[in-house]
Amino acid sequence: MRTNNTPDLQVIAADTHDIRSGGDDLQAGHGSKHRRQGRLSVGEQDRLRRLIEGPVAAMTAGYLTIDLDQGLDRDPNFELAIHTTRDKILEPHMRLSSLREHLVSCLPQDASPIITLLLLEAVARQLGREWLQDQASIVDVSIASARLQNCIQAIALEESAKIQSRNAHFVLICLPEGEKHSLMPYLTGALFAASGWHHEVCTYESDARADLHDAASRADLICIGWCDSQLKSNLKRLISDVRLHSAPKRPPIIAGGAAALDTVDFLVGMGIDSICDSAYSALKVSENFKNLEKVLPISSPFFNAPGSIIRRTDRPAP
Repeated sequence: MRTNNTPDLQVIAADTHDIRSGGDDLQAGHGSKHRRQGRLSVGEQDRLRRLIEGPVAAMTAGYLTIDLDQGLDRDPNFELAIHTTRDKILEPHMRLSSLREHLVSCLPQDASPIITLLLLEAVARQLGREWLQDQASIVDVSIASARLQNCIQAIALEESAKIQSRNAHFVLICLPEGEKHSLMPYLTGALFAASGWHHEVCTYESDARADLHDAASRADLICIGWCDSQLKSNLKRLISDVRLHSAPKRPPIIAGGAAALDTVDFLVGMGIDSICDSAYSALKVSENFKNLEKVLPISSPFFNAPGSIIRRTDRPAP
């Protein structure tokens, strides 16, 4: 399994799309907009101000490009932890309990579960770089990936057990049929759990579709992981199916993975709301979508057109 070497994060706005309200008093498109009434009402001005100062500001580049978005790879404070964890994962007969003990010892005492998960993500990227440079074998990467995923799922279970509210947001994380790259989707799920979200990771295999359909009907947000570019037709079926079964709620859909980043125009055309190459960015964008829903109804044109596209611009080819 290859992982992306993606140290820098930038926000790239999607192409401008026409936005039209349900009524005919407001239209906007390609830089031009007009309103039949001369000015916004006091209530509309207040809503616009709340949007600009709150969730809209939080979705700008300055707010998204933060240290955790960029990962721990370039932070010298975590250089030793990444190196020693990489070595620990490849030790013969390494057990999950030993890896968990190592993570506790190599991180600051007050490190949150999110920091632990981002450390594991950084280790995965390190191994991906080593494989691309022929410094690690497919056996090394396969063993490490399995051990990383076991550790990530254990953390996800622990964090999910801490969520007290049944009314917490629920995110469905799904993969198209045939997709074998599951490490990052499970990491994404664990990050959501550590942030208080209920989550479920589902594949679109024939024997699991009933579970996926049920999860889609309950989802407040849907994340799709897509790395194998040969699975484009499978991805189309997945998107159509989850959109059908989530139709009453119409949750935002976010995509990520190597193939997603290489086919941005295709995914925007499919109506994907946001495209990310960082699990943490997917989490933050999801939280911003939920913040927007507090001031905008789900029927708003904002949720009927693709949103921001987030990707790292210096990512090498996978």
